[in-house]
Order: sequence, then C-alpha cells, then structure tokens
Amino acid sequence: MIVSSPWGESPLPHLQRCEWELVECGDCSQVFHKRVLNDEWEQHRFSRWMTEDAIRRFEAANGSQKPEMLFGSSCVDIGKLLCLEKMTRALRKGEALRILDFGCGWGQFIALASLLGFEAYGIDRSVARLDGSKSRNRVFASWEAYRAEVETLPHVVTLFEVLEHLRSPIEILHMIHSQIVPFGLLVLEVPNCEGIRQIRTPEDLKVDGIDHINAFTPATLIGIARRAGFEPVTPPIAQVTADFRRLLKREARRLLKRFLRPTTQCYFRRT
Repeated sequence: MIVSSPWGESPLPHLQRCEWELVECGDCSQVFHKRVLNDEWEQHRFSRWMTEDAIRRFEAANGSQKPEMLFGSSCVDIGKLLCLEKMTRALRKGEALRILDFGCGWGQFIALASLLGFEAYGIDRSVARLDGSKSRNRVFASWEAYRAEVETLPHVVTLFEVLEHLRSPIEILHMIHSQIVPFGLLVLEVPNCEGIRQIRTPEDLKVDGIDHINAFTPATLIGIARRAGFEPVTPPIAQVTADFRRLLKREARRLLKRFLRPTTQCYFRRT
C-alpha cells in the first residue's frame, strides 16, 4: 500500500530501517501504530511526499475522477447534507446550516453544501489540497485560522476518513466539542479495521504507519466519541436517485438495519 500511495518524492529511502508495530490501548482497546512521524516529518510528508501532482495522478489512476465515480460520490454527499439539514432544524431556528468539514481534501463536500445555501467551511493541512481546493476562500490550514475568520460556531462538524490519520484523535474531538453549538452534530467516517491486530498481510496495511496510523472498529469509534462528549444518533434516510432498484435496495437496508453489522460511518450529537 505504501508503494501504491500518491507520492511526489518517494518516502521509501527514508523508511528502510523503520519498524512497524501495532499496540492496543489497555483502557479503550484502540489499536494504533507505536511509532509515527514527528512534526518535522509530518510537514515533509504534506509538502514533499504528497504533492498536488502526485495526488491528481493517483486519483486519475484509480478512477476516482471518472464521471460515473464523481456522480456517485456527489449523490452520496447530497444525501448526507439532506440528512444534516433535517437533523439540525431545531438547532438553527431558521438560520442557514453552518458546516465545518475537518480534513476537507479538495473541498467537494463544502462546495456542494454551499450550493444548497449552507454556510460551509473546511480545514485541511495538506499544502497540495489547500492550493487546489474547489472552495479556496473557504478552506483554512488550521482550526486557529478558521476561528480567526469565522465568529459563529458550526452546527455540524464532519470528519470523513480523517481520524485514522491523527496522532491524537481524542484531542481533536475534545476541541470540536468545545467549539460546536450545544447539541450540534458530529459525523465520523473511518475505514473499518476489525480483526487487524498486527501488520502481517497486505490487508493489514489499511494501517500503514505513515498515512493511516489508527485502526478503528465500530466499537472503538463510538467509544472515542463518547469520551469526547458525544452520543450516537441515527440519521434519517435520504433518497437521492432516479434509479428505482437503488431506492429499493436502500429501503431494504433501512428495514434490516438492526440485523446488519455495525459500521464505522457514524453520527453523534454533542451532549
């Protein structure tokens, strides 16, 4: 997975003597890498290894920018936004929905939110993604930069495929808890790493030690959110499709949800 990731300057010469080891927290059962990049190497990763050109070449190679893929992901995002709009009506009392997408990437989600009339901002530390963002004037490099420009607190904070990258995810969640409106919503999505306890197979490299350093499961994701002051909630179903078979599939999934395995795509409300 390390070899196939989007690199400008290859990190491999710097990793020859690195040791990969996962450890498990005795209190919360969270699995994570014992050794991770320090601040200096994190900056090197975002500025030299993961360049804009490398990321775009990677996305072109894996097909994520194909029209059908973009259409599908946009439909999913619109569905999420419709759910968030409904779930926050009592909080907003007629105000525009305020969303912060933490780790927003190129900014597609906040671009869609803005088109729906929402007040949407993003945070992303990647130099490449900051420079190439679809919503450049609404994306900030840090929480401090965002708060210096935006006075009102968000109703919703989303982290799509972000917590697995963070060295101190609980600190970020505590900060979000202190900087979101009372009873505001938190959306967390991470790869499901159930069964991964050590790096032995290619599948275990969902937690590669450079990009992904935390191995979340449905239980540990809910656990960390609760420790930060959030409780799980069930979102409504939003149907964004002209495909009748897709609609039937979604409705069947909704009806059978209690019998399906938990996922690592969760909604929470600040307590």
